[in-house]
Amino acid sequence: MVHTVCNMRFFDAKNRISNNGFTLVELVIVIAIIGIISATMISLLNPNAQLAKGRNAQRNADVTSIQSALEEFRSQDNGYPGTVFPCGGKITDGTTTFMNVIPCDPINSNGLVYQYVPINGKAGSSAYYQGYCLQMCLENQAGANQRCPQAPSLGALQLCPGGSQQIVVTNP
Repeated sequence: MVHTVCNMRFFDAKNRISNNGFTLVELVIVIAIIGIISATMISLLNPNAQLAKGRNAQRNADVTSIQSALEEFRSQDNGYPGTVFPCGGKITDGTTTFMNVIPCDPINSNGLVYQYVPINGKAGSSAYYQGYCLQMCLENQAGANQRCPQAPSLGALQLCPGGSQQIVVTNP
């Protein structure tokens, strides 16, 4: 219902047209902004790099546990084993088991494996070695590849695949 007062028109509250809500353009702009923010956050967080960091932490823990088993072996048998241990195998001297299941690299393919190499010859009359090199490959790491310090020309250790850094740990 329209009332005219001094040539001015007023609309009743009943007849007023309501403009509550958003236009399509406003919705598209908000969705675009949310998309840009999401893409930026994903690129900053870089999920692949975060997963690689987690796998590298697992590798460090695995190698530490292998080293502990090797040190137990040495303390009992006066040397380190000459056997190269496969992933999933065990560290044993035939009578005592020092590690039931040798851990596998989290990826365990494309050259990303743990490698054990006995070095420094046999300890006296023992059938065991005086040292070892244990290699792991860390993903997405910059830096020079390490070599076994006791045997720098040791060809038994394979190089890590591209984009990985070779880390070698030895007996303490």
